[in-house]
Amino acid sequence: MLNKLRQAESDAVIANEAMEDLKAESLALKERLLDKEGQLQSITKENDDLRLREATNLLKIRELSAMLPKAERRESEDNAVRDSDDEEKEHVEKVVELSSDRELEAESIDDELDYKMDGGSFDQTNGSSAENTENGSVSPAKQLEQKKKKKALLGKFGGLLKKKNNLK
Repeated sequence: MLNKLRQAESDAVIANEAMEDLKAESLALKERLLDKEGQLQSITKENDDLRLREATNLLKIRELSAMLPKAERRESEDNAVRDSDDEEKEHVEKVVELSSDRELEAESIDDELDYKMDGGSFDQTNGSSAENTENGSVSPAKQLEQKKKKKALLGKFGGLLKKKNNLK
């Protein structure tokens, strides 16, 4: 009987050790289960967030897709307006250039006529004018008048050249 008692005691110790091992294993499994549940919750939350963002982005895509034809139409209209504006600008530049060339030609012709008329009177007088001095030269008053006319003519010509250069 003592043998049996020792055997029973030994079996009880082994059973206790097995139970302790099983308790430790059960606690470890419970901890792993809690970790896995936490990971599952975070993955589920992340998944929900991604689905929400996807739905929001799909709505934005639909809105932008609906707006795209309008924007393309508006852009093509703007391009057409810009093209016509550019053509108008080029046309205006050509007109301005041609008109300035015509003005330059007209002014140079007018100046030539004025100069010829002023110079022609001296040629016709051929030195017999009362304004000539005794030694055959032009009077100082007439020389001053000629200088003023030349200065005005050169000023107009210089102004026209500057104007033409500014247009280019």
